[in-house]
Amino acid sequence: YISSSGASTEWIYPLCTGLTSDYYKDGSGCFVALDLAVVLHHRIKSRQQLEKAKRDSDPITWFTEYENGLLREGTSNFFSYTSLVGCQTQKKCIYPKSSFDRGKRANPHDLPKHPDEIRILSCDFAFAAGKDNDNSALTLIRLMPQKLGARINEDGHTVSTAYKVVVPYIQADQGCHVDIQALRVKRLFYDFSCDYVVLDTRNAGLYAYDRLAQVLYDSERDCEYPAWSCFNDDNTANRIVVPGSVPCAFVITASAKLNSDIAMLMRDVIASNRLELLVDHQVAMEEVLPNIKEYTEAQDGDTLVFFERPYIETQALISEMINLEYQKSLATGDIKIYETGSNRKDRYSSLSYGVYLAYLLERDLVSNTGDYEYGVYIN
Repeated sequence: YISSSGASTEWIYPLCTGLTSDYYKDGSGCFVALDLAVVLHHRIKSRQQLEKAKRDSDPITWFTEYENGLLREGTSNFFSYTSLVGCQTQKKCIYPKSSFDRGKRANPHDLPKHPDEIRILSCDFAFAAGKDNDNSALTLIRLMPQKLGARINEDGHTVSTAYKVVVPYIQADQGCHVDIQALRVKRLFYDFSCDYVVLDTRNAGLYAYDRLAQVLYDSERDCEYPAWSCFNDDNTANRIVVPGSVPCAFVITASAKLNSDIAMLMRDVIASNRLELLVDHQVAMEEVLPNIKEYTEAQDGDTLVFFERPYIETQALISEMINLEYQKSLATGDIKIYETGSNRKDRYSSLSYGVYLAYLLERDLVSNTGDYEYGVYIN
């Protein structure tokens, strides 16, 4: 057998472990791993070529193709690699307006909304710059109603519909000043024709809400964005009151119990085949991006990155999720999700908060038109 470690995790990991075991038992097995060190030593590729390959690759591809990493299920991993890859069915992403779309009033990369579709921009903030710190992750979620057939949920209620959770865009950047991030959120919200924004208000996230609760002027686009207000927490809503503000902000200050519930919701959405992620970067390069004229005619690297980035970010999300481990409290039964080593969970947190709002919308706890009653579902 000669193969890449990423060819098929279902068969290659048992084969490699079996060959290694045979070698130590009776010498009949042989296993050789050729990674980037061998490539450099024999001058098959230069360091500059490998650095470019790493920049152009998503984390999973680099891990399996160049570092001989084997993706396998562990007993402490909360999310399954196989199940997440099975969610990669969405080819079409939605892009925000770019710098070369500056003079256009509408976003040329948007997709028309389907009947009853709801769009959520879900945010997990970080404010410390530097590669060793967390990222700020912004995730666009499209909720598509679909019939599930009658079933009984955990509260004994009959559920006949649920939302398909489609994720056509992810953006993760190093932490920066709160004003820059607030403007970034406003831009994406209106570029994507969103209905709700989900904000993690822990720590400095509350100050991001304060900026979003005011009218913001965008000097680059020469426009103003209206003030927003929180509709699910009175204390947050009363921090800044602007007449005519748009009640679109849903805030989360997560407790250990709520984080546990959200983790179980994420697993349920995946298991019920209701999560649709973008296809991997290589499939996009072969089947999607060649159909985009601006991409094929691009003369600069920034344009190429603009169109490829959502697919790379999706692979980074999967890489984050498969490296998350968990512990279960014997006293409460709650699940604690945590990252190990230098791994992060910013993209996961951003997506999972949006999935939580989707869950509340499914249960009619939040309504576009009715009166709001909140409080007990947070904290």
